[in-house]
Amino acid sequence: MSSTVADIVELADEDLRRVFAAATALAEPDADDQAQSLRIVRSLIDCDVASFNDMLLSTQEYRAIADPPVGRGTPSTRRAFEQYVHQHPILRHRRATRTNMPLRLCDVPDGDEFEHTDLYAGLYAPLGLHYQLTVTLPAPPDVVLVYALSRSLSAGEFTARDVAVMSALRPHLVMHHQAVVQRAMSTALAGEVAGAGWLVLLADRDGTITSTSDAPPTASLEAGRLLPTELRALVEQLHGEEEA
Repeated sequence: MSSTVADIVELADEDLRRVFAAATALAEPDADDQAQSLRIVRSLIDCDVASFNDMLLSTQEYRAIADPPVGRGTPSTRRAFEQYVHQHPILRHRRATRTNMPLRLCDVPDGDEFEHTDLYAGLYAPLGLHYQLTVTLPAPPDVVLVYALSRSLSAGEFTARDVAVMSALRPHLVMHHQAVVQRAMSTALAGEVAGAGWLVLLADRDGTITSTSDAPPTASLEAGRLLPTELRALVEQLHGEEEA
């Protein structure tokens, strides 16, 4: 197990500028595409494949997108993932420690034994992938939301600089994913209420409207405005009850 995961690496000014530019791009109003976030991550950290995986561990269900798309694999490799994902040493380490920090295989116990597992033989070897750097996003205990960057053996191990870049980018990936989920919820709600004449507003904790299911009848209900006082009081009351 390597000690470099605990090392503090200061990013060079150019890397800091690139992370800032990436954060700005992820925060753009129309940047609600999970695939776009993968392209942004790949622009900062060299890798053969970048993927975002949404896994429900209790049922082994998962959803994955990859850049390039070939990184999603074949029916055979996807079956290997479903059957043997529990063998992944980074996943086991995360479940044991609940850490969300960026991790490479060399940073966790048994990471150097990964190539001897059924998961490696059935998924990573057929795709020509050997090294991995991952970071997880906040999720319920039985759910794993993870960005995974993979490299071939010839491409070499991810560096401490790569880990530091991923660490700096993580909070922006968290906010971006929340925006993706929120947009999906808003779209679903819009479909449900479109025929019923309802207007659904999504608002932040502080009462700022983030999106609406349809064009509001008045400018005071547009995205970016504060909810009317009576509605804002209701939101605060509901949050108060959740924390009680």
